[in-house]
Amino acid sequence: MNILTFFPSRIMTDIITVDIVYKQAIYYSLALIHILIWIFVVFAFLNKDLAIINLSYVIPFIYILQILPLHILNTAKCYVNKNCDKDNKKIEKSIGFSYLKDLFKNSFGNPLSAQGLLILGAVLSFYKTKYSVSS
Repeated sequence: MNILTFFPSRIMTDIITVDIVYKQAIYYSLALIHILIWIFVVFAFLNKDLAIINLSYVIPFIYILQILPLHILNTAKCYVNKNCDKDNKKIEKSIGFSYLKDLFKNSFGNPLSAQGLLILGAVLSFYKTKYSVSS
């Protein structure tokens, strides 16, 4: 008796389980990278050198990426996780971001949208580079 014909369902179940775990790890890694990028954009003004990097490289690069017809990170997240929209909402809820978004749900332009965060990061970084006291 061949071992592959005796235990085929068990082997396939193990392969599928490993594949799902691997894809979930990639999904959450991409989500973490996405969150950390936006945290950098908004809080880079705390250090003058980071504010200059933010204004010179990060914000223009993100602006160019926003022009593309697809969102690279969201597309990659949805490629590895078919429930990415539901899981994105879970992540937003777990870190409290959905509460902040709800504060501005009646606003004309949501300041927590991608464009709003880019403007906020640019203004704060510009203020830091222009008006900070040299030590």
